[in-house]
Amino acid sequence: GEKKASGNLLTSMSPAINPPKDIDDPEDKKPGDWVDEAKMDDPEASKPDDWDEDAPMMIPDASVSKPAGWVDDAEPRIDDPKAVKPHDWDDEEDGEWEAPVIDNPVCSVGCGKWEPPKISNPAYKGKWHAPKIDNPEYRGVWKPRQIPNPDYFLDETPGVLPKIDSVGIDIWTMSKGMVFDNIVISSNVAKARAFADATFKVRRELELLQQPKPTTPGILDDPMGFAKENLVAVGVTAAALVLGSIWCCCCLYSGQPAKKKALTPEQKKELRMKRAAEAERKAAAEAASSDAASSGEAKAEAEGEAKDEAKGEAESEAKAEAAEAKAEGEAEGEGDDDGEKES
Repeated sequence: GEKKASGNLLTSMSPAINPPKDIDDPEDKKPGDWVDEAKMDDPEASKPDDWDEDAPMMIPDASVSKPAGWVDDAEPRIDDPKAVKPHDWDDEEDGEWEAPVIDNPVCSVGCGKWEPPKISNPAYKGKWHAPKIDNPEYRGVWKPRQIPNPDYFLDETPGVLPKIDSVGIDIWTMSKGMVFDNIVISSNVAKARAFADATFKVRRELELLQQPKPTTPGILDDPMGFAKENLVAVGVTAAALVLGSIWCCCCLYSGQPAKKKALTPEQKKELRMKRAAEAERKAAAEAASSDAASSGEAKAEAEGEAKDEAKGEAESEAKAEAAEAKAEGEAEGEGDDDGEKES
């Protein structure tokens, strides 16, 4: 194939694999009178008398004059005199109205203060500096003296790795108690797989057996998964719910409720007499249990009041029953009329 790059492990790397044989002496210091500057200002040179350091770099062009038609006291942009404030403009809500700005028609040539263009100043020289000459005291670039490197070694075959007896692993984790073991480095795939089967695989199987088994998810934990695993049961339950709903809606209530059987007049009269007799017995019992010293007139009055109360209750019940019977008769008459109309 095509070679893209090449090099030597001993000479093409920076820093080099092998350390330098000599190093700078950390105890050696540069002398205080050592001169590192190779050039210096000429002490005999002086600034010329005609050298003007204050002259500007750019000056106005004297050959250019102000164009004809230039208006010095006019603004280049003005408010549009034809603009009118809208009739629906509200200063309180919309703010103060301002006319749009347009180019000033009198400024076809130019407006405002006129200034000539700038050109380079032929008299400009800038700040004066003395010329440089060779420094007679220059001693060259100072370097500390060299001493033998105490850590020097020479490895002429860096591509050949020695026996590896340790492995370093740098990992960032928030979990404590992490342990690494059973590490093998090999170029033989079969040997590495055999080592993994004899160490990692055996231990992994034991760890899996020691882990708690996950609980079987119920219908509330995973409804879809439960339905997929129990299709028959879910189908039968759904069909039963549908059939039960249809039966409740269509078959359970098939007719009108039975009417309560009305009492005959004789039965109603007998019921009223029973209630009146019961009221009289209650009144007599109350009178008998009253104080023995009570006068006979008070007893008679109490008995009379009890009888009147019982009689009033009986009459009220009779009126209510008569109204009920009348209402039932009218309802039956309406039902007969409806039947005749249908027939």
